[in-house]
Amino acid sequence: MQFLNITTALAIIVVMLSLLLFSLRYRGRFRDSYPSLSRAYDWMIVAWAGFCMAKIVFLPIDIQESGLRFGIIDSLSHPTFVCNLILGLSLLALAYGWSHILRTIVVGYKLYPVVEMGTDNKSSLAPGLYLVTPKNALKVLKKFLPGRAAVIISRQHPNFFKKTLGLERTPAVWLTRVNVEDSIHPRKLEQLTHMLVQFMRTGEPEKLIYIDGLEYLILENGFVPVFKFLSHIRDYSLLNNTVTIVVFEPDLLEKRETEFLRREFKSLD
Repeated sequence: MQFLNITTALAIIVVMLSLLLFSLRYRGRFRDSYPSLSRAYDWMIVAWAGFCMAKIVFLPIDIQESGLRFGIIDSLSHPTFVCNLILGLSLLALAYGWSHILRTIVVGYKLYPVVEMGTDNKSSLAPGLYLVTPKNALKVLKKFLPGRAAVIISRQHPNFFKKTLGLERTPAVWLTRVNVEDSIHPRKLEQLTHMLVQFMRTGEPEKLIYIDGLEYLILENGFVPVFKFLSHIRDYSLLNNTVTIVVFEPDLLEKRETEFLRREFKSLD
């Protein structure tokens, strides 16, 4: 029975160390794909390393309880205190990492609908997703902004729309790999979908979503995931009285991809 306890403790340590090494191996890839969560990932690794260390420190106690004695074990003073100290620090690291994830996902990407331009000169358009070429994109955006709560997703920095359209309260999110305020990583399509669906479901006013950076999203994710993303947003737009405008440059896409987009979505050009 005593050897079974020691064997179990050693097996747990091996598994925990293996998972720690696995997490370290994919750390770089995770940071590249989810830069806004990179700090939380590192704190999770620190916490997991602390748990491994605590289990290793606790191993002499397991050996003593099994009736075995070694000089080095007898010389250790207060191993339980050391183990609890490491566990406490690891739990603090885990709590900080988890809170960072919640702040980033839930709080950092909450969009509130604001009708910045009044209903004067409001243009009617049925809910759905529409394609528009870059040369007409800003004209179309200006035309359908009045009377609608809008959100802008673009490769252009948010300051561009503030200067060009005079928008101060309308949320604008920058598509970029740089982890800065009011930005989202181009590979985080699921998070972008959640953010936009949440925006469409909030409040009563008509909504407008403007997406500029389709080719960039396709470059980062591939055509099929982006096509599914647009189809998903289109369906929710129909259900939530939302007009979604997607800037579309056919010359930068393959012919087959262009045909898929034009067959599935209407064009405002």
